[in-house]
Amino acid sequence: MRDRDDRPASVTIAPAEQPDESHPSRPPSRPPAPKRYDTPAPWSASDTVAAVAIYGGFGWVVGVLVVLCIVPAGPGTYLVSLAGAAACTIAWVRHVVRTQDGGSWATALGVRFLRRDLLIGPAVAAALYGVELAGSALLVWRLGPAAEDSAWGATAEVLHRPAMVAVAILGVTVAPFVEEVVFRGMLLRSLAGRFGVADRIAIASVIFGALHLSPTVSWQANLTTFILVSVFGAGMCVVSRWTDRLGPAIVAHSVTNLVAFSLLIADLPT
Repeated sequence: MRDRDDRPASVTIAPAEQPDESHPSRPPSRPPAPKRYDTPAPWSASDTVAAVAIYGGFGWVVGVLVVLCIVPAGPGTYLVSLAGAAACTIAWVRHVVRTQDGGSWATALGVRFLRRDLLIGPAVAAALYGVELAGSALLVWRLGPAAEDSAWGATAEVLHRPAMVAVAILGVTVAPFVEEVVFRGMLLRSLAGRFGVADRIAIASVIFGALHLSPTVSWQANLTTFILVSVFGAGMCVVSRWTDRLGPAIVAHSVTNLVAFSLLIADLPT
């Protein structure tokens, strides 16, 4: 007679789980696409250097010619300088990007505008303008009154209001567009893959500040300009990378220049 403990244990097999038809399977989520300005550029570093040199070289050449009294310091000189620098730079950028990238140069560089840029741009400009005012006051306190001078202030001294207005129109419309395309669109992206984010922003901002130095003003004024413009450039780099396009930075740059030129023109004789 078998003992009760010798009986085989009963095994219960659970039914296989049936798929829940009410929740169809979802495709696996794709990783977010890398930001435009974190993707290495197809164009070479020398192409970027050439774009920066073309744009900055015009201003420096004209400034030296004015200092040496080879060309007159009149409105025509400055208008030709700004217009020539902008036209030659954009022509070079379009050629390089189309040749190396094969697509639209505006798309490759992030030249895209949205309606909300009309809000983002002025807000960024106001924040950076406050930082620049505080920085300017500190630098003037440390370096003396000579730090208050600027290249555009020196230009305004030899121009009357109507002529300065013509220069300001280019400074508010053309210059912000070209500078954002070159320094944020082309330069910032060309540094991707070689440096970290902070290093790329610092390098692009320092080069941007250096290109705003002028042989027509004192070293104190140049140092002030270099620091303030570099800080502004860093802000534009952050905004461009955050939004992954140049629209907000171009609007912010235009608003900043509009305020600066308005204050400059208001003090000129009619």
